[in-house]
Amino acid sequence: MKKSKLFLGVILSSFFVYSCGGGGGSDSSSSGSTQERISISTASTEDVEKAISAVSALENSISSFDQAVGGAEYIQENLNNNLTSLSAKDPSKGIIANYVLSRLKSKLKGQIRTQASNSETNSCENGGTVTVNVSWTNPDCQQLGFEDACYQNNIIEANIIANNCDDGYIKLNGNIYAKLVYGNDADSYYSLSTFEMKLNNVKADVKNDLLNIPYDYEFPYMKITYKYSQNEYEVGIDGSFLAIAQDNLNKDYKLEFSNLYIKSLHLQTDEYMDVLESEVTVKGGVQIYEGSTKVLDIKTRDLKIYDNYTVNPEISRINGYIYEGVCSQKWFEIKTIEDIKTPEYSDCPIDGKITVNGNVSIEATSNGGLIISDGNETRTYDSCKDFGSSNACNL
Repeated sequence: MKKSKLFLGVILSSFFVYSCGGGGGSDSSSSGSTQERISISTASTEDVEKAISAVSALENSISSFDQAVGGAEYIQENLNNNLTSLSAKDPSKGIIANYVLSRLKSKLKGQIRTQASNSETNSCENGGTVTVNVSWTNPDCQQLGFEDACYQNNIIEANIIANNCDDGYIKLNGNIYAKLVYGNDADSYYSLSTFEMKLNNVKADVKNDLLNIPYDYEFPYMKITYKYSQNEYEVGIDGSFLAIAQDNLNKDYKLEFSNLYIKSLHLQTDEYMDVLESEVTVKGGVQIYEGSTKVLDIKTRDLKIYDNYTVNPEISRINGYIYEGVCSQKWFEIKTIEDIKTPEYSDCPIDGKITVNGNVSIEATSNGGLIISDGNETRTYDSCKDFGSSNACNL
């Protein structure tokens, strides 16, 4: 996977709270009768740096989710084409997913093309117990054998109930439902197509000295769905979890995901499956609380991010709607007017132009700088890295 552009973390971040300084009239735009009405206000150049802390928190929320639960690539890496030898690697990259995969590995190995079910309670490594109820079905496989139907549409469902189950790196309590679907079409065979988890009152006490993660996690309820096909994957996240600091050097956080949906379409890949050209669509939102204080409130609607790494400079585009609810409490419409061009291995774009709410322009300069203007005021930055040096929103 190619590295993310600083452009997406710096330029995009300015859109979130561009009009915290106010000003101008407004018009309205609606993206659908069944959705929340979007109102677009005239933006200004004032307080553009307030967005940097918001985008950092947004990025951190996704990273925290990946660490606590498991990201789409981690799931696919551990499960794809591994129906009979499920692997579970590096729990620090996905504590809950690693726990689930470790339990399924011992239950499912060797049960190819069979209709099977199993329920068993076992003692955990350092105390406590875990009960795993698992079923493996294939509605199209009529007879055990090597016919194609037995390699397709394998459905695995599991209920995992942990009672102070100490596996060495975590102690787990609660109920986890998992569903895996393999080979749901004639070409995929044992390729993973769906992985779903539902967490109910799950608590994970993390051994920081082993994983270097200074948080415990609580999941009152969360549903996560990963879907894969040959050229794309989708992730849906709904629900909340708490990251509870293990010492007074860190703060407790609550992350609430509101039907956050991410779809990544891989338009081109190389022989190593690195993405060369992609389009990512983001919908839904996330809120973060530090104690009882809301420090992040982001919503997106039909936000599309395009990247092409087959050319140098590499090309990026971003279009769609995004809402920032802590500082500005406003929606922003983002349009790419000229392709964003960033040299390979460089952090800053050297060409390209984006508009925000129709009146603010953000333009990249040939030396990696930025020019931001609303028609009344213009701000110039020698480097895109200079943009966002303050934290005006105190996020």
